[in-house]
Amino acid sequence: PDYVINAGGLICVHYEHQARLKGQPLNTAEMMAHVDKIADTTAQIFAKADKEGISTALAADLLAEQRFNYKPQCKAA
Repeated sequence: PDYVINAGGLICVHYEHQARLKGQPLNTAEMMAHVDKIADTTAQIFAKADKEGISTALAADLLAEQRFNYKPQCKAA
């Protein structure tokens, strides 16, 4: 899907925008660390598609939906 292809650009825009809002210099190391994770996500998409016999587009959609629906458990103090 296009959101996988465009992920790097969107991540860069986010970090640039946040730096401007905060009046701080762009933290390129942090930004690139985030961009570097795209390769892992892409590998997860291909693995899921292969394992489940589905298209990479569907695998990407399912992974995105899983991430958006993720709700961390609250631990009592």
